Amino acid sequence: MSARAVDRVAANLNHAGTIDLAEWTRAVAEGILRLRYRHSFEQLELLTPGKIEEVTVDCWSTSIIFNRGHCLRATVTSSNHPRFDVNQGTGQPWTGSSPDIS
Repeated sequence: MSARAVDRVAANLNHAGTIDLAEWTRAVAEGILRLRYRHSFEQLELLTPGKIEEVTVDCWSTSIIFNRGHCLRATVTSSNHPRFDVNQGTGQPWTGSSPDIS
């Protein structure tokens, strides 16, 4: 499970004084947790299909002031490749040689 806090601006006033409608984002903080280790790093426990689990992903401490027009976006995904190893999503141990899931 990958979590990221992102500084987001939907529209910017560019240097020429016109509006640029392209979205601009910047990562503020991020963290990742293999859910098989959500209870303990000593003993893995796979997820049970259909069961809802509460987990905490530590995104570390940060401090930022948001200027006018900026907002905080939270992004939660099952992986964050290529920054972190690919999450195969199979429950199998990562060996570096398993086939990619597409």
